[in-house]
Amino acid sequence: LEIMENGDDFDFIRDANLDITLHSSLISLSDLGYFIEPLRGMNKEILFSGSIHGTVEEMNGRDIMISYSDSTMLVCDFDLSGMPDIDNTFMFIRIGSLTSTAHEIAEIEIPGTGRLDPGDEFRKLGAISFNGNFTGFIRDFVTYGTLNTGLGSFSTDILFRPDTSNAFFYKGTLQAHSVGLGKVLDREDILGSLTARMDVEGTSRSFKNFRADIEATIESLEFMDYTYRDIEINGLVTEKIWDGAISSATEDLK
Repeated sequence: LEIMENGDDFDFIRDANLDITLHSSLISLSDLGYFIEPLRGMNKEILFSGSIHGTVEEMNGRDIMISYSDSTMLVCDFDLSGMPDIDNTFMFIRIGSLTSTAHEIAEIEIPGTGRLDPGDEFRKLGAISFNGNFTGFIRDFVTYGTLNTGLGSFSTDILFRPDTSNAFFYKGTLQAHSVGLGKVLDREDILGSLTARMDVEGTSRSFKNFRADIEATIESLEFMDYTYRDIEINGLVTEKIWDGAISSATEDLK
């Protein structure tokens, strides 16, 4: 650990140049809370390897490996500008690999918020891995990458932004590849796998409370033991209603 002071009017956040390299070091999240306010109150320990350079205000990390548990691990590089004010910190995070399970993510506790509760449908995804980029602010960001799950894979290029205290706004493109739709929705009696590309814009509180305008091309959908192809969908969808149009060149749907 090397800290080099710049000048007489020394401010640690602004002026201390950090040059830190750690190898499989055990770190308490509560200690990191000094720099990252949302981590204050989290007592979980993580295993950390990698190099951190720059000031707290303008920080970059390279070859970062963070192990949160036996199943949850992050490998990434990052550039942060604006710390320790996390709400106004611009982030660019290159995620080489993020692995976890839906169950472990649902058990993470956030101080002042409690456990994450993405819903039972999310837990059905099983083992999860992601690689891609995270760009923006913690409350206004774009995620681009590929998410692989136990029920299929997704490619994302989506903007997320809080809409109210209990919901978030999203807009972008989502591609689903051989997703087990029937298992997710508990309707395996009529639904099988789905492959589709969707442009979406809407708000959501959970899988069971959402509203979205969609333009989608369904490449294939298994329904009642038959595979339908090349279906175009446009309209409004919520957890209760669908208001839109469906068209297809497939003879079976005409």
